[in-house]
Amino acid sequence: LWFFLPIDQAYTPALLWIFIILVPLLAVGSLRIMGANGTAACCAGFLALGVNQPYFLWLLHYGTSGACLSSACILPVSACLFRVMMLGRREWWLAVILITSSCFCLMWPPAAVMILALALAFLANWRRWSWPKFRFLFLCAAVILLLQMRRVLVILIEMGVFNPRDLAMATPGGHGFSTDMLFAGWQTLVDYLRMGHPLILFPGIGGV
Repeated sequence: LWFFLPIDQAYTPALLWIFIILVPLLAVGSLRIMGANGTAACCAGFLALGVNQPYFLWLLHYGTSGACLSSACILPVSACLFRVMMLGRREWWLAVILITSSCFCLMWPPAAVMILALALAFLANWRRWSWPKFRFLFLCAAVILLLQMRRVLVILIEMGVFNPRDLAMATPGGHGFSTDMLFAGWQTLVDYLRMGHPLILFPGIGGV
């Protein structure tokens, strides 16, 4: 659409196509990667149409459509990791999907926080660890790091990581971690859960 139409004419149809067709298809494909049947995959696709109220707030009000699309790529990333860890599968196409979806997910750098959350699930299933799985995931991670190296270096340079003086100057007000920050973060999380889709929230917790 960007090549054939002016941006002001292509923007709205592109949003419709991405978030009404593409994102639900990502959910459907993710469930299929995990080995779920067609019924479960279709349910995931329908639920992906409306995650929660803040999702539409950030998408339509603030216009952060790129962040919403990148964060949706966490679906195939988590599905691929599930297939490796729980099902013990290591197909070549699985590596392609894992690398591609991870790169798209990291196009919005804060999405790395969501990927780090998957590490907790990885640690919780330590009994399923094996060297073939480690080798497969390590190779995929190495390719992802290679593809994202330039982006990572730019972010680190802008943060002043390679210059401690710049890093100290970039710290706003020198505020450190406190229990008040932890409590405020927990309260924000609870508020977002209250605005979440009930079908996703309660069956999701039950499924876990």
